[in-house]
Amino acid sequence: MQERIAATIGLDALAHNYRILRKAARGARLMAVVKADAYGHGAIEISAKLQELGADWLAVVAPDEAAALRDAGVTLPILIMGRTPPERAPEMAGRGVTLTVAGPEHAAKLSEAAVRAGVQVKAHFKLDTGMSRLGFAGADELLPALGLPGLIAEGLYTHLAASDEPANAFTHTQLERFALQRDILARSGHTFQFTHCANSGCMIHFGEAELGDMIRTGLALYGYDPGPGNGLGLRPVMSLWTSVAMVRTVRAGETVSYGRRWTAGHDTRVAVLQCGYADGYHRALSGQAEVLLRGTRCPILGAVCMDMMMVDVTRVPDAAAGDPALLFGESPDGAVSLYELAEKAGTIPYELLCAVSARVPRRLADET
Repeated sequence: MQERIAATIGLDALAHNYRILRKAARGARLMAVVKADAYGHGAIEISAKLQELGADWLAVVAPDEAAALRDAGVTLPILIMGRTPPERAPEMAGRGVTLTVAGPEHAAKLSEAAVRAGVQVKAHFKLDTGMSRLGFAGADELLPALGLPGLIAEGLYTHLAASDEPANAFTHTQLERFALQRDILARSGHTFQFTHCANSGCMIHFGEAELGDMIRTGLALYGYDPGPGNGLGLRPVMSLWTSVAMVRTVRAGETVSYGRRWTAGHDTRVAVLQCGYADGYHRALSGQAEVLLRGTRCPILGAVCMDMMMVDVTRVPDAAAGDPALLFGESPDGAVSLYELAEKAGTIPYELLCAVSARVPRRLADET
């Protein structure tokens, strides 16, 4: 490996996951979530592949994310799930982007901006059913907003707070609240072309529930079940690699890295890897995790630095400068699970994927 670090993005794995999720959706539309640069995978490349695969919608969180996709030639319908500043609503309407209406005040300001610009803004109105984040409190609060000029009430949706926990009954509570408010609105004469409440966790763990006519899937597309395991046969799309800068012998009694947290109990072969927390590899994994080098698990020694880390390669006597080391993902010689790293870092797979920094080049892997 010539590069100091790189993330390989397997479009074949993405296609594999997409087909599994399409089947699990039971005929519902699929909205692929590509916010945060497609969870660190590269939003433009991922979106282009999803468009080729037949995804129905894409979801982002900010106007600039939507604009970048349109500028790259992505033509799928796009929903902005965050609060779009009203002054940018006309621009987004011109780009054919659908906006989330986050609450009464936001609705009024979006309407004013649309009327002033002489445009019609396609909108999905959000209900808060228990996330306590964005959204209208209920049908009574939402009804006046549905009559505002300049807004096309295209969709209705909500966001689930605990769908990654299969035993958590609150997901059923939220689904029931959403269905109740939707039905109240329907009796008042307001129906929607699109309704969506289910995310990856809900689709996987609550498949028997009423999921709406569209499902938003994010983490599962990239190979991970948001819940306790991966029962669908999903494949990780990203594999993070680094390379060995040098190999040295640390003598018994000598220490390694900042803070001198690790002391060699015996002469130890140590490889210096060209990856650190500035690349997105969490410092919390210092002395906790392992990397895969020449098919062998090698533990991290001492503190992860900004740009480098050290690992024990005593069990890999032929380790040499330039050797590739797998930080997480899959390789022909084995795998390093992101679930494992997330548990050791005290976080979730989402954060570790999104943390891979912009200075790490993304390389599209050859499709099989």
